[in-house]
Amino acid sequence: MIKVSPKAARTDPATGIVFASKGELARWHELLLLARAGEITELRRQVKFPLLVNGKPILIRSEGYPNGRECVYRADFAYRENGQEVVEEFKPRFNEASRLRIAVAEACCGITVKITGGGRLRTS
Repeated sequence: MIKVSPKAARTDPATGIVFASKGELARWHELLLLARAGEITELRRQVKFPLLVNGKPILIRSEGYPNGRECVYRADFAYRENGQEVVEEFKPRFNEASRLRIAVAEACCGITVKITGGGRLRTS
């Protein structure tokens, strides 16, 4: 099981935003500095990308959603760098589900996801 940092350690003191990890919070602060320096623009967090196949949303059916709910990929960060949109995922460790989710998002949305945080494959 992956240890999760205490909530206080993952919370941005300036905004109160709680991040998934201390590493993701640190990356957010790096990106804020790059934005202030003018290196990147249009910095956003938790950016939704609807997953579509042939123009139709992929639906996930469950007990609570018998007709399905639209599947989306939520990127940790998105911004513009040198005029190009960058979609970024902070992943210190990967599991097969994460790899699949990113691959589907890249195929459905026509994006390339930049992995930061090491991105090592976790096998157990």
